[in-house]
Amino acid sequence: MKQGKISVTTITVALAGVFLCGIGVGINSSAGLGNDSVGLFYDGIRSFLGLTGEQLGRASNIVNIVLLILLILIGRKYVSIGTFVYLLPYGLRAL
Repeated sequence: MKQGKISVTTITVALAGVFLCGIGVGINSSAGLGNDSVGLFYDGIRSFLGLTGEQLGRASNIVNIVLLILLILIGRKYVSIGTFVYLLPYGLRAL
């Protein structure tokens, strides 16, 4: 598999896309319209931890950090810039 060149433009577009996706999930959740499968998983963790509905972003950050630690311990070679591009803005959607 050929590795592509990582540029500032690529990272900026990826961050914007993930941020907008997170905003959409947050709006759907806040409006009571439901969640996608990932948002539903985060909502279940939020409920299990006893967090309020407004703290969905915090629950997703907790899950993502735990999964990142597991990934670093088990498969460090799979961690790349894309891992952090997804993790950073996704949890900001409903802080």
